[in-house]
Amino acid sequence: GAIPQAEALPSITPSYQNLSIDSIQNVADFSHQERDFSLDLNWRLAGGYTLTSTTEHQNEREHLVQDLFATDIWEWGTLFGGPPFTPAAGNPPGLDDSQAQEIKVTQTSEELKLVSPNSGQFNYVLGAFYSDTKVDLIEKRRFPGGPPPGTPFYGVDCLLHGAAFCQRVTPDTATYDLYGRSTWKFASSTSLVTSLRYNYDALSYNWFQLTQSGLGPFTSSGKNNSSTVLGDISLQQQFQPDWMGYVTYARGYSPAVYDTGAVLGSNATVQPVGKENIDHFEIGSKGTYFDQRLMVNVALFDTEYHHYQIEYYQNNGSLTPPLVLSGNGGARTRGLELDTAWQATNLLRMNVSLAYINAIFT
Repeated sequence: GAIPQAEALPSITPSYQNLSIDSIQNVADFSHQERDFSLDLNWRLAGGYTLTSTTEHQNEREHLVQDLFATDIWEWGTLFGGPPFTPAAGNPPGLDDSQAQEIKVTQTSEELKLVSPNSGQFNYVLGAFYSDTKVDLIEKRRFPGGPPPGTPFYGVDCLLHGAAFCQRVTPDTATYDLYGRSTWKFASSTSLVTSLRYNYDALSYNWFQLTQSGLGPFTSSGKNNSSTVLGDISLQQQFQPDWMGYVTYARGYSPAVYDTGAVLGSNATVQPVGKENIDHFEIGSKGTYFDQRLMVNVALFDTEYHHYQIEYYQNNGSLTPPLVLSGNGGARTRGLELDTAWQATNLLRMNVSLAYINAIFT
């Protein structure tokens, strides 16, 4: 039967304003280590060229412990036909509702960029970019016969503590990019801005998983490499020294990705969700008026998403349906954006930003 509210949420009044929970778990979210490193080097070359190197390294370790139901009882006993266990009952079950994750993220990137001298008529930037992101995720949930509820169990091997669900997955995403961007002023008040980029994405993963139904353990690994060409083109017209209009088309994407939130059913290689493609159209105006005391920027845009990557709960009739990542959707956002700033006096500046956006799944 249903658990009375007074028992499930003692001293808690559910409401939109409530910010309290009464949980049997020691819910926590804390970082053990966070290290960031960045190095910028600039060289002035002959002929007015500039070569820039940007090196970055980030390393973060985080622990998460959460109560899946956020109540002061062990819900699983009731959900699966047992009595509602409470701390006062003196007979805690072998399975509570806690979940813990240990996450380590390491990212290294390097960019080399060559900037041409400012000729006033034709300027360009050439560059190469590399990035490698490694994730190490360990996730555990309790099972009967495991350690007593409330005992920390992150940071240890899954096999040392019983778990209803246990996994370790280590995805690696590397990208290698070459790009160029140019501005060509082919008339006194008209410019053409173009860019082209080549991306090569290398994905890989290793996966160990043990499920609550006694399935497994399963081990799976795989690799997927793909390349993409993208860019943008923009025509800019200078109507006045402080007022310009433009029209832009841009092509973007999100790379393919492995759905590491899935539940393995075998040792077979997991197929990645395909990349998402984005087409963006925009027309707008930027300018300052009245002795540069008033700034007005306005843009009308239309963005189309193809093979849209989205997560949804798969309705399979179970108590906890799986969360599935799919790349078969479509979406569109259209709208109008307005940004203004008015220097009313030497001591008073007023800013107004407005947007109307119509976003739908197609």
